[in-house]
Amino acid sequence: GDGAIIQFCIIQDVVVGGFGATNGIGVKVGSCLETSFENVDSYNNYNNWEIPPNISGPTSTIFIECHARAGYNIGWKLQSGYGLTWANCVFESNAKEALWCSNSTSMHNLTFIGSHVESNWTSLSGGARQAEASFRFVGVGGSGLRQITIINGDFDLGNSAAPRSGDINNVKDFKWDNVASNNPLMLRGATTGYSANFAIDSSASPLFEFFDTAHLH
Repeated sequence: GDGAIIQFCIIQDVVVGGFGATNGIGVKVGSCLETSFENVDSYNNYNNWEIPPNISGPTSTIFIECHARAGYNIGWKLQSGYGLTWANCVFESNAKEALWCSNSTSMHNLTFIGSHVESNWTSLSGGARQAEASFRFVGVGGSGLRQITIINGDFDLGNSAAPRSGDINNVKDFKWDNVASNNPLMLRGATTGYSANFAIDSSASPLFEFFDTAHLH
């Protein structure tokens, strides 16, 4: 939706691929309200999925068993949204981040349930790849990016040479619960209200990396 809000729609069983030129987008989500995307596979695009800056949405929208695969840049690029949920989605083999999120206006209440994240940052190798992160959240402004929850997922299991699981920077009220990962989670900036529980013993050393953080719990 660009302009008028799309409401109460279901988009399902769609495959989108081949928009690989610079700035090409597989699926662009705009002003949606209470809309669901189910089994939508976006692959071999520059950015597989994108939610651009938009003060009016999307809101209360859910993505169920959707895929972001083999993007030439980013799997998911998020810059707006309220009350969004990803359930059992796959983020795999993208050239850069599986998911990159930074608010243009206030963004809150983003929930990721049962995410499968594997083999991203294919554009790099070795130590350069390990220094990056599969999920990256960058909050702009005092409380611009808040209430981010990641639960019951897995990040690069058995692959200690993969990128960090996440880079969480200036996020308010961040929760990481029952997530299986072999790689560390980096917390920095003014990240607050934080709690975390790894589902398995990780081989990463250390499990958590803190850089100039404050008010962690």
